[in-house]
Amino acid sequence: MKLLIDFGNSRCKWASLENQSLLDANAYIYKSEDPIDRVREIVEQICFDSIREIHAVSVLGDIFDKEFSVYANKLAKSSTKFHVSQLNSFGLKLAYTNPQSYGADRYAT
Repeated sequence: MKLLIDFGNSRCKWASLENQSLLDANAYIYKSEDPIDRVREIVEQICFDSIREIHAVSVLGDIFDKEFSVYANKLAKSSTKFHVSQLNSFGLKLAYTNPQSYGADRYAT
């Protein structure tokens, strides 16, 4: 099963994907501003038992992303793939001057 997860500024959204079907869609509003505390909050909310792949988008920065990867990779026994915005992707050319200002969640497939 794949875990699809979107780390936004104020909340996290996730769902499991199995056999092209989305399962168990959830959302969580962060209680803390601290990136490390946010990681702990999120990993307590998600069941990693049957997860074999993790795909994520994030606007929370490198500290959060690295810390989440450490926790999630141990719990799911899988690496976390963070998707980022790109100037060209899927045959589309992004008109934004700075691709990182465009949400990677809009490109993730």
